Amino acid sequence: MANLGLPYLSIEFREQGIARIERSKRSVVALVLQDPEISGQFQLYSLSDIPKGLTDKNKAQITLAFMGYVHTPRKIELVVEQSDNADKPKFDVTSPGFVYLESVRWDYLAVPFADAEDTLEIATWVKALNTTKRKMCKFVAANVKGDNKKIINFTNKTMRDMTGKEYGTAEYTSRIAGLIAGTPPQISCTYAPLPELAYVEPISMEERENRVNAGEFILFDDGRKIKVQSGNNSLITTNEIEGSSFRKIKIVEIMDFMTDDITTTAEDSYLGKYANTYNNKLLLCSAIKGYMEVLEQDDLLARGSSKVEIDVEATAAYLKSMGYKTPDGRTVDEMEIFEIREADTKDHVFIRAWCKILDAIEKIDIRVEI
Repeated sequence: MANLGLPYLSIEFREQGIARIERSKRSVVALVLQDPEISGQFQLYSLSDIPKGLTDKNKAQITLAFMGYVHTPRKIELVVEQSDNADKPKFDVTSPGFVYLESVRWDYLAVPFADAEDTLEIATWVKALNTTKRKMCKFVAANVKGDNKKIINFTNKTMRDMTGKEYGTAEYTSRIAGLIAGTPPQISCTYAPLPELAYVEPISMEERENRVNAGEFILFDDGRKIKVQSGNNSLITTNEIEGSSFRKIKIVEIMDFMTDDITTTAEDSYLGKYANTYNNKLLLCSAIKGYMEVLEQDDLLARGSSKVEIDVEATAAYLKSMGYKTPDGRTVDEMEIFEIREADTKDHVFIRAWCKILDAIEKIDIRVEI
């Protein structure tokens, strides 16, 4: 009997792509605070959702995060830990609050009152979430040389707003996390203005360039306004797998949500639900390509750049590990490529995909002749 279910899967992937375009206009901020009276986990969609009884210092951090950029964050996952030493907080990534964050979805984390030691521990925790638990998330940290695409190293020393209130580096990470979360995926946060600020320490053009090259996320005063120098993360060591484009917050964000969407949709709508036939593998490839084409239409991926197919190299390696032979006794090395594609791979499907994530315009060279 013909399997007619996978065309529905294609619709699922396309709908996921359409929904993603809307969701990704406003990402989710995770914010961890300590308070002398209150504890718990709260989902905030606006300032009116701030829990009653929080200290003014903690309320101010939520307000900073909600300022955003083009948009406000879609939501703040607020974790409040009750502490008798909330004026000098210490954070532990094994605490119930951080365990809670492992189970919910968020994009950018800020822990604005963490000291240098705790910030390093949290950065290590976030890296582990991405590598061992496949959670797509980033950490806006103060003065952490993370050399990692998931760590954003904010390093300005002093910010002062229009009312004269002064902020230190860590204290302002909530604002930076909210600004990045409020940046639509079609653009970057490079040169995003922070209109509430009246002062940031002066940085020369040469020093700004050096600090960005060193993986620092900085603000500068251009003489008219204070704005973000470059939408970059802390990655500085690139290689053949993670090239220079991986240093861009925009590029990493699109890679992350594509990974999250494709994995989640496949798990919910495909795994365990279809026979592992060659035709069903091809239909899965087609469904994923349909998702990517939706992103192409919204200028997140370059038009016509998406390609999805069965991964012949990975399939061959798997078949060799099984000691696979054709019915006529040939080994994998003796098989034709089409035979490898169509071979029985038990419960495994190996897929390879290509696409070109579009960057934002950040450098303009103009030659004027008179």
